Amino acid sequence: MRFKKDKMGSNLDDQNLDIQAKFTPLQLQRQKFINQMKNTKSRENETISGLKDFESKLKAGEVPTWMRDQVSFHVDSEKAYNFDKTKTSMEQFRRD
Repeated sequence: MRFKKDKMGSNLDDQNLDIQAKFTPLQLQRQKFINQMKNTKSRENETISGLKDFESKLKAGEVPTWMRDQVSFHVDSEKAYNFDKTKTSMEQFRRD
């Protein structure tokens, strides 16, 4: 079984063949899984800390430039007029 050489936290690469010989393939797979979970947990903590920093900046009033831009929508006036006509005709129908 071969592991990636650049895998963080893993000493089970080609240079440590004697370590690999001591373990069964199942144990090596388990060790690989544990290392992956450690890396995932650190990524999760980094993401949560970044989110907390972002929230604190928002609470302090530091709004990023991408949030200051206003979104503008194009209104198709023909559809808007048709909607108004339909709405008024439905209101008249309900009155009758």
